Amino acid sequence: REKDYVNSQPTSESTIESLKQTFSDGEFRKFVCSDVVYWVAITTFQTGLPFFVTSLLKLPETTTTIYFVLMTGVSVLFYLPVNILANRVGKKRLLLIAFVIFTCAFAFAGALGSGVLALMPAMAQGLTLSVVGAIPMAAFGILPQAIVANIADASSKTTGQDRQGMFYAARTFAMKMGQSVAMLLFTGVSTIGMTSGAGYRIAAVCAAVLCGLGGIVFAFYNEKKVLHVLGA
Repeated sequence: REKDYVNSQPTSESTIESLKQTFSDGEFRKFVCSDVVYWVAITTFQTGLPFFVTSLLKLPETTTTIYFVLMTGVSVLFYLPVNILANRVGKKRLLLIAFVIFTCAFAFAGALGSGVLALMPAMAQGLTLSVVGAIPMAAFGILPQAIVANIADASSKTTGQDRQGMFYAARTFAMKMGQSVAMLLFTGVSTIGMTSGAGYRIAAVCAAVLCGLGGIVFAFYNEKKVLHVLGA
């Protein structure tokens, strides 16, 4: 029963004006820019995972399912710790840590089956990548939506206009745009040196670099300012 929990007030703005005002929020712009870059990085990684397994680790394609299931399962286990830690250290700090871990995981993916890692069993390399990648996946599964909610509520208090729906619509558009760019990126670089797997390594490194850039952009998000407006 939505009305029991939400005091819904229709906005008096037009759609175009509402969208313009949404993107005029400086903190939202910082968040959504980092979010676009993040989605390019994570989609590039997820799209490339089956190829990392078969081309770089030389494992059967069915092993990919094991890694995806493991990542999902471990990620779910970290949902409760993420919620607890977010209340203690803040959403921004926790998400920045997740950016760092993801960047390292993507760089690790680019080195699979080569150098020192070649001394490690292929299956173990994949398991390590899955477990390490699952930790930040839990943070990104929870915190971005909560941050958008904080920004939207702060904007409502500041402007007197309830445009929460537009904030989430804009975030969803950013997500879809990032995924589309990732598909173009992966398709473009994966064909480089297909027999050696060089293109897949380049794709993983690109994901790592982009994830790092996303973290740098998000570092400028002023969480204290938003929470101050909310009185938290």
